[in-house]
Amino acid sequence: MANEHRARVVASALIAVVLGVTGCGLVAGVDFGAVKPRGEGGASSASASTATTTGTEAVSSSASTSPASSSAGSSGSGGGVSTSCGPGAQIGAPWPLRGRCSGRAGRADVTGPATSNVRWTFLTGGRISTSPVIDKDGVIYATSDDQYLYAVLPTGLKKWDFYLKSLPGAGLAVGADGTVYTGDGAGVLHAINPDGSEKWALPTALPGVSAPALADDGTIYVTSGNTLFAVNAAGSLKWSYPAGAGPTSSPALGPDGVVYFGSADMKLHAVNPDSTEKWTHATQGAISSSPTVALDGKAVYFGSSDHSVYAVGPGNDLLWSTPISDAVAGSPALGVGGVVLVGAQDHALYAFDPLQGGKVLWNFPTGLWLVGSSATDADGTAYFGSYDDSVYALNSNGSLKWSYKTGDGVTSSPAFGADGTLYIGSYDKKLYAFGPSL
Repeated sequence: MANEHRARVVASALIAVVLGVTGCGLVAGVDFGAVKPRGEGGASSASASTATTTGTEAVSSSASTSPASSSAGSSGSGGGVSTSCGPGAQIGAPWPLRGRCSGRAGRADVTGPATSNVRWTFLTGGRISTSPVIDKDGVIYATSDDQYLYAVLPTGLKKWDFYLKSLPGAGLAVGADGTVYTGDGAGVLHAINPDGSEKWALPTALPGVSAPALADDGTIYVTSGNTLFAVNAAGSLKWSYPAGAGPTSSPALGPDGVVYFGSADMKLHAVNPDSTEKWTHATQGAISSSPTVALDGKAVYFGSSDHSVYAVGPGNDLLWSTPISDAVAGSPALGVGGVVLVGAQDHALYAFDPLQGGKVLWNFPTGLWLVGSSATDADGTAYFGSYDDSVYALNSNGSLKWSYKTGDGVTSSPAFGADGTLYIGSYDKKLYAFGPSL
């Protein structure tokens, strides 16, 4: 990696730890260069061209050019796609939110790619740092630092794009009717119709917008600045709840509708659906790690910059906390048997056993920081990216299954298609599809 790139990565990671901006999907103080607008906040369709124009490239990779190394959805095995994300998310969508469902567990009920074969890549005009989401038709939605939201067909060709007029927020979500929700760095929450036209836009008047969470009644929850916002599906504000300081992490929902999010005020906040505070849980550091709710709703997992991973019960009882060697900016995901998987600034992915008081089962070192979250397939394989430019697949015992070197850092969280294809973005401006060649 070039020295210039290394310095940029170091600066970005330090900003993420100190300010907690990882949870908002923003990296402050980085000049991404000028962006040439394609229209005033509107959609632009594209033909099924394979030309190498930015935003329309679909490069098939039957032979990889990079050598390979040897409430949440259902955790069952098999090929079926669970529709248990609740009525707020699109029924039949294999991965409608970051972390799959609003509980952020990151569990798939399909088997992911067994090798690092790249089916195709889709080139954008800027870095892709956020998690893609996938609708019921297999369309993949991803945002890029070129300020566009892209809708990409399962073949890797562009369906349409939408100009956000600002750097993207921390993630996306697909609502019950196919509406795509995403925020931007200017603090605007956008609702985009399935055809790429804008449905509505709601300014929060605060910097950055988190990945949305979707409640069963259609309420959209996002954080921006130091505040949690509850938004009606029609685009009007229901209520807001301020934390003591910002930035804040992306929110997660419990099965009872309670909203959980972390903040720079060093607390995990639990907020009832009527906007009243249920409780707060104090740590010794800023919380940019988005919380994850256990599949049975009996625990909330999160990390803190105080170098610890926490498990807190829905009544605010501390179930366990486990110290590690560095700050935790990555968000937890759940593996086989409820194992909690968390990446940290010490370059490693950790596996914690909640049945043994948060005991560390194993850790897998990478070359640089981990600030995204992992996702697991039906076989328990964990997939994740690292700032060391690589995408990793680990067996459930923590051993390496495969790895793939992209052209730059990977902070995007993975998403699984209905057929087990793995989608993830990279700072090299590409969206990757891993799976058997078509």
